[in-house]
Amino acid sequence: MNTSLISSQTVELISLLTRQKLRKEDISPPMLFLAGLVTVLVGVIYADGTVGAEETQRLSTTMTALIPANNSLRPLVKPIVKAVRYQEIYKKMHELLALTSCFAEEEKLLLISFGYQMSAADGTMDDRE
Repeated sequence: MNTSLISSQTVELISLLTRQKLRKEDISPPMLFLAGLVTVLVGVIYADGTVGAEETQRLSTTMTALIPANNSLRPLVKPIVKAVRYQEIYKKMHELLALTSCFAEEEKLLLISFGYQMSAADGTMDDRE
């Protein structure tokens, strides 16, 4: 991840998602990846118009596996999920691109991989997912 590519739009978006007034220096690569990941996963969950228990469980399992309980990012998960859902960030391509513009190809592939896992969580893969 090349954090020198973090734009002012990205800083504003991360501030909105975390409900904190942040500066570019405040945004760490793990925080940025978390915001991108949550945006993709919540987008997949809501893509087909139905939210299954399997999908919400997969989101919880993924976050638990990636963020240890004592990690400082853990308290940001719920506000980011709520903000992504409420603001429908996953439907706004320019905002998703702002979140991921400084990601390496490997990080983008990870997002896609997690998105596929989420789309299969309820046993079917809807084309919209």
